[in-house]
Amino acid sequence: GVNILVHGADAEALQAFAQQVAAAAGLKVLALANRRLNPLALKGDNRVSSLLMSHRAVERRRDTVLLVEGPEDFTAPQHSSLDEMINGHSSVAHDPGQAWAFRMLDKTPVPTIWTTEKLFRIAPVYLERFDYILELPARPKVLRQRAVEAGFAGHRPEWIDDLAGRRELTPAQIRIAARSASLVAPAGTREAEQAAERILANTAKALRVLKLHFTMTDNIKTKKIVGV
Repeated sequence: GVNILVHGADAEALQAFAQQVAAAAGLKVLALANRRLNPLALKGDNRVSSLLMSHRAVERRRDTVLLVEGPEDFTAPQHSSLDEMINGHSSVAHDPGQAWAFRMLDKTPVPTIWTTEKLFRIAPVYLERFDYILELPARPKVLRQRAVEAGFAGHRPEWIDDLAGRRELTPAQIRIAARSASLVAPAGTREAEQAAERILANTAKALRVLKLHFTMTDNIKTKKIVGV
């Protein structure tokens, strides 16, 4: 099989792009349970079980590609079931690091497109095992403009234009900020704009802290894996 990793800031755009790539290649898509739509998919054992069943379902088919969101979820050391599927036994307890993840990428029987908004959570030792890695740029300003105009109808044009120009914003963040701000102040008011700015600023701060935390944690894990 072939492993393609597509990363970027917009989860919805990543999924749509992967679907388009598969369609252009004339392939059907089997998508693993989506983490954002199915809370149970967040649990490691459920995700691994889904991946195992997906492999078995399509491993003899030539017209299907797997679409898996969040490869970083599969780096937990407790997932020995995948190692058993590939090798007939579990060697995780004996191999340093997550050796099963290496085998997953090296010996997966099915072509797979992986998508992630959290590239920083994937250690270099895993990244180098993907056959192809592609960054999907942020959505064009015109698309962000539409999302902002839909969420903040009636607000000042110059503020809407400024908001749409912020490349780091995703449609999901815009929708949530618009909905939350509407609970604080009437739409179209400066108070609502200020509330939205606070919400977006707090979200950005939390994401920076989270990214720093995972970067430091994964650096420690990487050192353990490579024996530093």
